[in-house]
Amino acid sequence: MTGEEPLTHEQIHRQIAEALAGLVSDDPQTPPHPYISRYLAQHAARGHVLDDAHVPPSVLPWEKTTTVRRLLQQQTHPSDNQDWLRIWASIEPFIENADPLSRMTSLHLARHAARHRRQAPSSLPPDIAQHTGSRAVPLWSDCAPPQNVWAVANPPLQALACATTTSGTGPTVLVSGDNHGLIRIWRNDGTVAAAPLQVHNGAVTHLLTLDDTLVASGGSDGRLSIIDVLRGPIVEYRRPQTWISSLILIKMPGSARLLLAAHSDGHISAYNTATFRPSEIPLPHFDDAPVLLAPVPGSQGQDDFLICAQHSAVSKWDGRRLIRLRDHQGPIRTLAALSRPGSYATSDPVDGLSFYDATTADEPLARIPQPHPVTALLPVMLDEGPGLATGSSNGTIQLWDEKTRTPVGGPLQGHTTPITALALFVGRSRRRLVSAAADGIVRNWQLENPPPPGGLPWEPITAAALHVQTSSAGQPRLAVATGRDLRLWSIFEGSAHQLPVSAPVTALHWSQSQHEIQLAIALGDFSVQIYRQSAVREQLEHRGTLTGHLSPVTRMASIATGAGSVLGTTSADGTVRLWDLTDMQAMTSFGDHVLSVLCIDAAASDSGPLFASGGMDGKLRLWSAITRRQYGDTLRCDQHAINDVAFAPSADRSRLEIATAGEDGSLKTWDLSDGTPRRMLDLWQTDGQLSAVTWFRTNRQRPVLAAASRSRIHVWDAMSGSHLLEIVSGRTVTALTAHHLPDLDSQHDVLTAAGEDGLMVFALHLENL
Repeated sequence: MTGEEPLTHEQIHRQIAEALAGLVSDDPQTPPHPYISRYLAQHAARGHVLDDAHVPPSVLPWEKTTTVRRLLQQQTHPSDNQDWLRIWASIEPFIENADPLSRMTSLHLARHAARHRRQAPSSLPPDIAQHTGSRAVPLWSDCAPPQNVWAVANPPLQALACATTTSGTGPTVLVSGDNHGLIRIWRNDGTVAAAPLQVHNGAVTHLLTLDDTLVASGGSDGRLSIIDVLRGPIVEYRRPQTWISSLILIKMPGSARLLLAAHSDGHISAYNTATFRPSEIPLPHFDDAPVLLAPVPGSQGQDDFLICAQHSAVSKWDGRRLIRLRDHQGPIRTLAALSRPGSYATSDPVDGLSFYDATTADEPLARIPQPHPVTALLPVMLDEGPGLATGSSNGTIQLWDEKTRTPVGGPLQGHTTPITALALFVGRSRRRLVSAAADGIVRNWQLENPPPPGGLPWEPITAAALHVQTSSAGQPRLAVATGRDLRLWSIFEGSAHQLPVSAPVTALHWSQSQHEIQLAIALGDFSVQIYRQSAVREQLEHRGTLTGHLSPVTRMASIATGAGSVLGTTSADGTVRLWDLTDMQAMTSFGDHVLSVLCIDAAASDSGPLFASGGMDGKLRLWSAITRRQYGDTLRCDQHAINDVAFAPSADRSRLEIATAGEDGSLKTWDLSDGTPRRMLDLWQTDGQLSAVTWFRTNRQRPVLAAASRSRIHVWDAMSGSHLLEIVSGRTVTALTAHHLPDLDSQHDVLTAAGEDGLMVFALHLENL
């Protein structure tokens, strides 16, 4: 007997983690033993040493279980040394089946975006500028901070509710519904607990927790279903040719607790929650239009009463009669009952968020204008007491104190698309607010520590454009717009100056000819402002204004001519317009697309400057700047909408190739040499529609295609069609361009990837792929 104390389970796991970490190579291209890639993170977590020292960055691209994010959420004593682990957790939900090389490249870029916002490359630490195993060299980033991604859903979710897996004692699960009619059950770590249930033939519009394992769902097919999260649907009712506009539980006078379902034709159905049979009770009648319902609590000892909203009118039903309370200035979009007797909240586009007491006041207790329409309301319990969570069309969430009707903390930012659903997730140790948005991302938020008010909110990027001079004399300049704020950055110096604009910026484009450099700025007032680079390089001089579009310009492209340059613009007004930037005059307008024109690019050819455009009509058209007419035949691409087009870079003007990025997720290339488009490549990926595409050539003149989808950038060999690399960011990229930087040491092409929630500029090394 040695008298030594036996090791605890924690100490055993810690020793195992230390031993396994010692076997990991510093080179992430060297695969670790399968046991290490599968179990190292779990041993480290159980040994309370889940940090970068015990789970080295080089093992993360080989991590097989995709549980780092879950392990970080479950830890009770987080370590300070978790930089790489937390960055990995922010992209882990999007990684899916990406290869280790793509994973390391994605991790490298994500760390730069999270830790080195707006920093010049010269100021970066060596391991950030270049990292072993990564094919990227980050040059510049300006991205929204990675926020608490809980799950990624495809298609995006429309409704959320919580339930338990056993009567009152089991773990809480999240129930979701999407616009394909699927119901999914999620564990508290964001993983799917079971196969999805096909409940509706249309979108799931509402989910409502009934009791323990039971949830009610309403859909755009007019169907009401009662679902047991363990067994599936058990009861179903349908009202044909309608959709369900509201689902609530209420205790009406003289009846048991009822489930009420409001339909788009104004009809309200009642169901007994014990038997789920229809209940014949007096209910109000409405016009043939959707109705919103809220079960407002009565005074102490009294039953609930029903608040109803249709169009801009709010009424009260007390079980016998319908009493008109008030009319709003705009149509009511959301309605929610609050905890205080007689109180409820509404939102509409004119008045914003309003708080009411139906028992004592005709006027609102508070009317709070909102900068963006409110799309979701949810009563929550805060440390301060009863509260309200609001989700907005710009993707932000705000918490409110119900008693004082004032904001609690600053906005919760992470989503960049409208909030579609909110739910309160009550676990064994803490409360979480879960949010779903049109971007397909589900996020969870701590209610205990909201961000402080008055902080600088993330402003979505509305447009960005990088300019690189053809010689090495000038530094690259990056124009970035966030609404009305437009800044010009010198990315190698890290300096910027602001350019004043009179309206929100919708598109940016640099144009360069033999004589001058110009910046085209499209504004929300439908105009395009043209600025010219002055003798003082940091400043731009205003040249003039281009007008003619009937809605904001969405994309721009230009090409140099012997006399100057020609600018092409597209818009939701269905037109493509060409402009002579030398004399600032309109050249011509093409309205053949009819529907919104989404994209444009330009190239030189034997026939003179050509522009290519695509749009909602799914067709590709070419336009000649010489004849001012359509060039060649119209091409039906069979990709649904054409979200982006890009000409291939080529020194041979007799040979034209173009790529089209489709709404259906396909990327196609076409040979346009003889004026008759012929399909060359047909490439597919599985991450939703493609939003942007660009070409570039490597140092060995290898043609490469890069296309952006919902959460990643795909890189293909344009000759063979082989997939080379995936850059996973978890951010939607809506604009993708390639430039060659003559003074970049690596002499590689540089990609600029921009979207509402971030901007990245980076070089790619594609040798030996």
